[in-house]
Amino acid sequence: MDCPQCGALMNDVTDSWATFAEAEGAEYLASYTTIWHCPACRSVAGVDEDDVQWVIEAEEAVGEE
Repeated sequence: MDCPQCGALMNDVTDSWATFAEAEGAEYLASYTTIWHCPACRSVAGVDEDDVQWVIEAEEAVGEE
């Protein structure tokens, strides 16, 4: 699948979704959608069949001031 954010090829991480920080409190999502992770922009998407149901964009790291 291509990333809806940057167009890069995404990886299916449904089986390992519970190990992602983004999954905290949302582990159940892997029961309803296929979870895809983009190695380029680090976005995560939930896809049901061919429809993107949700996208989590990677947050920028906050630098020390």
